[in-house]
Order: sequence, then C-alpha cells, then structure tokens
Amino acid sequence: MASNYIKYISVFRFAIFLMLCSSSIAYGQFGPRQEAEKHIQTGDNFLSSGDWNNALTYYTKAISIDRSYARAYMKRALVYRFLQRFQEANIDYQYALRINPYSEYIYNERAKLKMMAMDYKGAMEDISKAISLNPENTESRELQIDDLIALGRYDQALKVLDTIEYDQDSLGFLEPLKRTYICILKKDWDQAELNLDSVFNADTVLAVAYDLKGMLLFGQERYDESLEAYSKAISIDPDFAMAYYNRSLNYRAQGNQKKALEDLNKAIEISKNERNSFLARAVVKKEMGDMKGALEDYNQVLENNPEYSEALYNLAFTNKVLGNEAQAMIDAQELVAMDPDKAENWNLKGNVELLFGKYDDAIDSYTEAISLNLEYAEAYYNRGLAYYMSNRSQNGCLDVETSIQLGYKKAEQFQKYVCSD
Repeated sequence: MASNYIKYISVFRFAIFLMLCSSSIAYGQFGPRQEAEKHIQTGDNFLSSGDWNNALTYYTKAISIDRSYARAYMKRALVYRFLQRFQEANIDYQYALRINPYSEYIYNERAKLKMMAMDYKGAMEDISKAISLNPENTESRELQIDDLIALGRYDQALKVLDTIEYDQDSLGFLEPLKRTYICILKKDWDQAELNLDSVFNADTVLAVAYDLKGMLLFGQERYDESLEAYSKAISIDPDFAMAYYNRSLNYRAQGNQKKALEDLNKAIEISKNERNSFLARAVVKKEMGDMKGALEDYNQVLENNPEYSEALYNLAFTNKVLGNEAQAMIDAQELVAMDPDKAENWNLKGNVELLFGKYDDAIDSYTEAISLNLEYAEAYYNRGLAYYMSNRSQNGCLDVETSIQLGYKKAEQFQKYVCSD
C-alpha cells in the first residue's frame, strides 16, 4: 500500500514537472530563462574576480530579462549583502520569496542578511520559518545558534547545539569550536578550555582554534599568551581578518595603539567594509589624537551602513556583556562630540544610555535628537521606551503615538500591548 502511494506521488510530481516544462516552452519562458542564465554566468565570472559592480550589472540584466527567476534575485542579493547594501538585498530576497515561498534556503540566506544588519529578531523569524519547512536542515539550526549568541542567549544556544549531530570525519571540529566560543562569552573559562583542548587534539588545527585560544586568554587578562595565539592564527591564515581585529584589541589593552592601528588597517584591507574594524580604528585614532581620522572612520561606517546606530549599539551591548560600561559610554560621547548637529548620533547615545539603565540621560539625548529633527519617528519611539521604563507610562505612550503618526511601524506593537486600554 505504502509502495503504491510513493509511486503515485512520484508519478504525480513528474507529471507536474512535465507540465511546467511544456508551459515554459508554450509561453516563451525557456528563451528568456536561457538568456538570463547566460548573464548570471557572466556575473559569476566577474564576482569570482572581485569585480562587484560588473557582477551587479549582469545579475540586474538577468532580472530584467526574466523577472520570475528567483536565482537571479538571489545572486544580486548576495552581492548587495557583500557590499552591505542591506535594504536592497532585503528587497531582492522578498522578490525571491514571492516566486518561491517554500524555500528554506531563501529564508536562511535572508536570515544571514538580517544578522549582518543586526536585526536579530528578524533573523530569528526567518530561521524559525526555515526550520518549520525542513526540520532536518542543519544549516538552519546553526544559524539559530549564531542568532541566539548574538542575542546573548547562550544557554539556549547550547541547547540547540545539543540537537545537531556533526559528521565526525569532516565537521567534528565545529561543535567544540562553537562550544568554546559560547563558553568564552559566558566567561566560563574552565569549560571553554576543556572544549578547546578537544580541538587541539585533532590532527589538523585550524587558525580559528588559535583565534579562540587568544580570546580565551585575553578574557583572563593573560595578554602575552593571548598575543602569541592570535599571531599563530595569522601565521596559519594571513587573510584571517578577525584575528587581526582581535589582536588589535590585545595591543590596545596593553597601550600599544600603533600596533593596534596596524592590525586594524590590515583587517579593513582584507574585509573592506567590516563595521566593527572601522569603529575600533576610530577609537584608536581618537586615542592617538587623530580626531579627523576618527571622524572619517565613523563617517565611513555611516556612509556604507545606514543602520550604523544598531552597529554601535551592538558594540555597546558587547561592552556590557564584558562589563565595559565606561568604554561604551565613551564611544557614544565622543561620537556626539565630533558631530553634535547630527540627530542620529544623539539617538545612538540615548540607545546606549537606555541599555545601561540611565533613563533620564537617555531621555535628554532623545530630546536633543528630536530638537534637531522634529520628524524623527524612531527617536520619539525610543524616548517613549525610556519614559515607560522609568515608570512614566503616560509620557511614554504619548511619544509612541507620535512615532506611529510619523510612520514608525515598530511602535504599533508596543502601543497595542502596552498603551491600549
């Protein structure tokens, strides 16, 4: 009985496949699809040589020829993602999902985009959808782990990690690496060291293992040993941008700004528009007295990343996890001092103050942002949160209402659940 059912399903699927093929031919889709694919292949050639602009041009041509080709949208979205043009990438993923709404691959790729844009809640929604479409998809659960880590939900990340079975012959090293990283973030140094030991017992030790060892030692303030580990990671993989970034933190902690700057320059050379390297370099330049250079780096991030405030907010969150409240506040203060007429900077400062529970200071910062831009909907919403969290709910709901009137959709949920009668 089951055998007949499987045969019936297989025949049915094949019939659908034939029908789709004949439909494509009948309505002239095969020609455009074939032409679009040629442009995609040309775009791929440019992409492999690092020519982003020409790759973008040819993927766009493919879309203009066949607007029902999800693969073309996915290709262009990938380039936008690498260029950190997140809004445009998101639009392409939306088009791809309209064409193929049941693809866990598209949801996974869009989740990666949202994580890069630091929209962790949105990423979690896409990951959950991908998992619901294919519960056995390991990549979806790995993305879920990464997102939980970014949200600071480390114990949940470990629980999800427990559900994944890695091929010990090819991917067995991934589990202890991820466990090590989570334990470092939890400051569980002993457990992190145990996990890392299992990585170093393997036949081949990857650069990332030494990078994690450096993080572990750095967290314990064993700076010289940490420096050795980072340098070893770089010797194994000279293009490992994260190792240069991490080693720069070590140099800076030891007061060696010159070496820190050299490493950050190298990290940026490798990873181009990676925001945290620009942010860290801005801080180092500021400490070296190069205020103009620091402002240039901040502006570089703002130019390439409209959602910059979330980037620095995330940096502040990391500082909070590490107990570095003072550093987070210094970064926000310095940014405002260098460009006090930019409303976004005051909004950012308010976000950092709100994160650390400095509600009155946050309200003052948001008020300054609003005075510079009377239609700054996000600042009204954020000030509403600060009022609400400091037990001034009436003022908070008034600000939330204003933000909704100015078109800030995110405020609608808050109003629905908090401000409704």
